[in-house]
Amino acid sequence: MGCGIWILFDTGSFLNVLSSEELQVVAAGLFIIGGVVALVSLTGCTGAALEKRFLLLVYFGFLIALVLGQLYVTILLLLNRDKIDSSLTQTVNNIISRYGNSSSRSDIIMDNIQHYTNCCGINGPDDWLKNSFIQTLNLTSLNVLPCSCFRSFQPSINSSWCLETNNTNETVSGTGNGILNEVQSTKTNSRNLDP
Repeated sequence: MGCGIWILFDTGSFLNVLSSEELQVVAAGLFIIGGVVALVSLTGCTGAALEKRFLLLVYFGFLIALVLGQLYVTILLLLNRDKIDSSLTQTVNNIISRYGNSSSRSDIIMDNIQHYTNCCGINGPDDWLKNSFIQTLNLTSLNVLPCSCFRSFQPSINSSWCLETNNTNETVSGTGNGILNEVQSTKTNSRNLDP
């Protein structure tokens, strides 16, 4: 239930930037599933406390239904993994291309993602060549990047852009590693930790 409420009402998250009808359905689904799990738990506790066989059988039936539902959702997500990845990539590409035109919520969220994951762009700093502001500069090399690409993350006054020449002591965070690479390496590392 908590995840559903978070998606529906948190206005400062990356999920809100993605706001779409599908996301609202996912949020409502998570909320309903959370309510069902709470009801199932209450049924199990009541059945155990009152030693009622019928309530325990209902609890067992609900548990089987929940496991089957989770299996169905997992299979559905695995089958649509490419569609989900391409949708997220397209959304982040749109955020990158519009970044810096205004102090919007999506700019702040992109800065936070890059800063806290130590990455720059989706696949690396070169992704910022797609940005409309950087394209107007007609640069021969990429020496203007969002300040969140640098470890110091201290934007200049009234600007979210930093010159690489002013940050010669600061390396670009995650050079060569973008958001996608960071997420995939996290998945790989967590698989390697499993026994």
